[in-house]
Amino acid sequence: MKYRISILVVCLLLPMPSFLVHAEDVFVFHFDRTGDKIMFDSTITNPVLKTDDPSFSFLVFSKAIHSGAYSLDLYDVSGAKAVSTKFDIAQGKSSFEVPYFSIVNRFQVVSATGATVLQGDLSKFVTCNANGICEFEKGENNQTCLSDCASGNVKYSPQTQALLDKNNGVIKDPQSGAPILYKSGAVPAVNPLPLPSSDNTDSHPAYMVPTVAPATQSEPYPVWVVVATIAGFFLVFGLAFVLWRKRTKE
Repeated sequence: MKYRISILVVCLLLPMPSFLVHAEDVFVFHFDRTGDKIMFDSTITNPVLKTDDPSFSFLVFSKAIHSGAYSLDLYDVSGAKAVSTKFDIAQGKSSFEVPYFSIVNRFQVVSATGATVLQGDLSKFVTCNANGICEFEKGENNQTCLSDCASGNVKYSPQTQALLDKNNGVIKDPQSGAPILYKSGAVPAVNPLPLPSSDNTDSHPAYMVPTVAPATQSEPYPVWVVVATIAGFFLVFGLAFVLWRKRTKE
């Protein structure tokens, strides 16, 4: 019985810190190399994709010194090179991750000689066109398009302005309830913006709510939740310790 209690305690302890894990959005590139021939991994439906990775750290990536025989260059909607990082492509199948940028719309993989090895379009992942107008109907909000929606003097498209006026200056994510677009000094709306029904999505594009990554759409956990979790952690740990001491004395 005591062994069963100890196993139960371990099972309770392991998942507790999981809510503290932060998942960051990344671009993932899947390669397949044979000798000097480099191509995308044909066994993967989407060899270049945007996803979230709890183990990835933008801070660590930005501070690291990158080296390798190849360069991955990301270009923004203006045509400027937004990101350039060195890396190596191993023989066989491999993958490489870089931070996701909402303004990036194309990429190039360049060799040490300057030759373009691979290139492609990333327009389907763009959520910010950097045109100086915050357009919620195009997926732009305070999280996905800082340049258009979170600058000092924001200009809104007519559709976005109408939505903000209707929701007291705050548009919330319908799933998490977190504000994703708001005017400076606005009072949060009581109810989140409702999702459109399937029969009126096309006729009311302004009501389309963009997908928000889990890392950014969730509101911070209340202090009492963190405190209660930590207290529960020590309580369970203390119980396990008492049971262990009792068993060793018998």
